Amino acid sequence: MGELICCDRIWKKYRALNHRPSLKETILGKTKKFDTECKILEDFWVLKDISFAAEKGEGVGILGKNGAGKSTLLRIIASILTPTRGSVKVEGKICPVLSLGAGFQNEFTGEENVYLTAALLGMKMEKIRKNFNKILEFSGVGDFIRIPVKHYSTGMLARLAFSAAVHVDSDIFLIDEALSVGDIGFQDQCMKKLAELKKEGKTLILVSHAPDQLLTLCERSLLIHDHALFAQGKTSEVISIYKKTLQMGEMMDPQET
Repeated sequence: MGELICCDRIWKKYRALNHRPSLKETILGKTKKFDTECKILEDFWVLKDISFAAEKGEGVGILGKNGAGKSTLLRIIASILTPTRGSVKVEGKICPVLSLGAGFQNEFTGEENVYLTAALLGMKMEKIRKNFNKILEFSGVGDFIRIPVKHYSTGMLARLAFSAAVHVDSDIFLIDEALSVGDIGFQDQCMKKLAELKKEGKTLILVSHAPDQLLTLCERSLLIHDHALFAQGKTSEVISIYKKTLQMGEMMDPQET
């Protein structure tokens, strides 16, 4: 098996204002101080020197506190964002399962959004038609498929978006907290589908706060802390390090755990 993804020393920087107007300044129009200081920008490194690789048919988990940079890393792999430093090499077709339903059009029916989403993810029209009944059955939205998605609940929207994404013919699936959608039954259904994709040789990169999901789907995992790679290795070992550091309230040396 060869590497499908190789991230080599990835850094990502954003620039932020070091002063924002208060509500009082905005209401009273006293923005002189803001106008002067807003020109001063501060660098914020959301990722610092991240390196890892993933092979064909492998599951790699990504752990870390909220704001650690996990989602940013997925977006860089998906070419949605460009790294400030470092490089990403990808062999194969990527399906990003990130903000579920973000690309859906409210006035379109569920069926129309399935065709739109699948087409944007690179599926040909003939293949969409062939897979449509599978997508519908998996999502469980039933007859709602023929009404505009603006009438859907959040859960229904996420289920349909996830179903459309995992039926796309891709080599790599990037999944950002998508397995928390729907009820427990649907979550189990999602896990089974992803396990099937792995057996077919698909590569999974999974961001999740659920240890059971990572243990089931990911042989290896990364732990990102303070925007840097803190630990990587066997998933059970990385989860153990993460739990111990959370209990202590601060990150400790992995060798000490």
